[in-house]
Amino acid sequence: MKVLHFIESLGRGGAEQLLVTLLPELQRQNVSAVVVVRAGNMDLVSELQSRGIFVHCLKQRHRWNLVGSARELSGIVRNESADIIHGHLYFPAVTIALMKILRFCRAPSCVTFHNLAYAGANRAGIKLTGRRLLARVLYRAGIDSFFGVSDAVARHYEKKLGLATVKVIPNPVDFSVIKESGAADMATTADLVLAGRIVPEKGHSDLLEALWKLASEGSHPSLVIAGEGPLRGAIEALAEDLGLRQQITFTGALAHMDLLRALGSAKVAIIPSRFEGFGLVALEAMALGRSTIVSDAGGLPEVVGDTAVVVPVGDTSSMAGAISALLADPERQAEMGKRAAMRAMNFDLPYVAEKQIMAYRELLGDHLRQGD
Repeated sequence: MKVLHFIESLGRGGAEQLLVTLLPELQRQNVSAVVVVRAGNMDLVSELQSRGIFVHCLKQRHRWNLVGSARELSGIVRNESADIIHGHLYFPAVTIALMKILRFCRAPSCVTFHNLAYAGANRAGIKLTGRRLLARVLYRAGIDSFFGVSDAVARHYEKKLGLATVKVIPNPVDFSVIKESGAADMATTADLVLAGRIVPEKGHSDLLEALWKLASEGSHPSLVIAGEGPLRGAIEALAEDLGLRQQITFTGALAHMDLLRALGSAKVAIIPSRFEGFGLVALEAMALGRSTIVSDAGGLPEVVGDTAVVVPVGDTSSMAGAISALLADPERQAEMGKRAAMRAMNFDLPYVAEKQIMAYRELLGDHLRQGD
């Protein structure tokens, strides 16, 4: 079986990291993969290619030239003799759907939803409404199967796009990479670590407000902000304005191994997201045996279960109280970390890969029964 994955870009994000983690394991289990990139950042190309995953990039064209992209994509599908086309993120998904509707290609198609696109993370307005309506029409006519990385994501797309069934296949964690990083055995040198892109939905400003409240009580926990993003300048300025700059370290962009080591340096990993489809950083912190504090955004509570402190989204007083209480209790940190590492095994890479392969086989079976 050969699966062609079509994705928007190969920058450092959750959907992109999924391909880097999952596709080599699928190949180990005899499902070969090839990746097609629509446009944009290509940071992760070398990581995929070093793992034996070939990457194509579509010709540059306006992103709304869907017919042109669909025609070119269908040629790659034929040349690669792909059995299944698997889309990730909006423009790849609508392009695949249109390709099938126009009969450029008849291979079975599926899409993985990674986020909560219509729940407030994206700016509301006529453009977002138009995109949702287009997806609602095209997906139901041109996509054969749908997956969501969490139950929250699956139910979101069923409701917003009128889809009958979105199956849940979670993001995996590769324990061999966790072991290779050595991060689980690192001495903790930071009180708190927030890892990931510095973007509005990740809640950096909420964490800074919580730290400002702790500072007013005489508590100054150290914080490492690991990652890069368009809001870095604004977050650094906010930290300065709140008098917190001296207790915060900004690492800038990090390779995945270094991001794991940053998480490994934490007494407490904190994920204060305002919107979160899954919460891969939370899962990786759990696999490292670190205690975590997370918001109740989207799929985060599903990932952590009862192994983390969960606070309401944007409730900076609750967040400050949770930070203070957990940092004051090393025994509780250790106990939470042990339970978290055990729970993370539910997302072990080979197990998730098997679930994805079973879904592919079901999709192919349905395709053959329908005589396509």
